[in-house]
Amino acid sequence: EMVEASQDWRPAQFELAFGKDDAPPLTLRDESGAEIRLRGYIDRVDVSEAGALRVVDYKAGSSPISAHDLDEGRRLQLALYALALRDALQVGEPAAGLYWHIGSAKASSLRLEKYGGGVAGALNVAAQHALSHAARALSGDFAPRAPKEGCPPWCPATAFCWKYKAKRH
Repeated sequence: EMVEASQDWRPAQFELAFGKDDAPPLTLRDESGAEIRLRGYIDRVDVSEAGALRVVDYKAGSSPISAHDLDEGRRLQLALYALALRDALQVGEPAAGLYWHIGSAKASSLRLEKYGGGVAGALNVAAQHALSHAARALSGDFAPRAPKEGCPPWCPATAFCWKYKAKRH
């Protein structure tokens, strides 16, 4: 449960806004100078006894979230929140981060501090994916892309999507 996962951490802030009201947005720039600005709410920021920062993103769904999801550009939210904490809000350098699944009361296997290249590696990968996703959207590229493992049965487009393929079990 969350108490066990937070033995060395205590909650410092909940629903910390960036890009709203007076809080600056997270601004990401690519090599050409093109930029995107993001806004949102960081679910929870914890602090350790030593002053280290950890970002927690609550998830109501039960789908597991792994480092592979970040590698593939599917789960960017946690790392983008950590970037916002560091770059937009300038609170400090995040030392850790996790998704917390509310229903199952456990953390996902994706931990920013355990990612290849550590937290910095995770933040860089997330920023590059976010910029790439934005560039595709700006160019009008909205074509569906079926996940390698197959499409989820709850997708509203399964009845007519030409890219639909049933999820492998």
